[in-house]
Amino acid sequence: MARKARVEDLGPAIKPADTDGHRAAAPGAFSAPAPIRIASSYPPIAEYAFLSDCEVNCLIAPSGRVEWMCLPRPDSPSVFASILDRAAGNFRLGPTGVSVPAGRRYLPGTLVVETTWRTRTGWLIVRDALCIGP
Repeated sequence: MARKARVEDLGPAIKPADTDGHRAAAPGAFSAPAPIRIASSYPPIAEYAFLSDCEVNCLIAPSGRVEWMCLPRPDSPSVFASILDRAAGNFRLGPTGVSVPAGRRYLPGTLVVETTWRTRTGWLIVRDALCIGP
């Protein structure tokens, strides 16, 4: 016989937002379910930068890695797909030993993403863009 899922069934990566163990309402009273917080090694999709040359698209993670790219068209097999599976491949150009950039932005009026890294010996600026070919 099926039973309703309990918090214990959720596993280690999923926990309710209200973890103090107290119920807000009396038993049997209507209350909205608590939102679920999910711990993940993947950043939220809104934090990825989008690059395009009007034919090829790619997604760049906040860490500066190209995590999604299909060539030569968007419906082609993926070249980099670590947005779906960390073992599926990615590309990163950045300093060794620094995994979090100091800043990232789109250059005004463009689809060029500028990632700034601070190292012990200075600064590194990486500009990512997909250029329209002939």
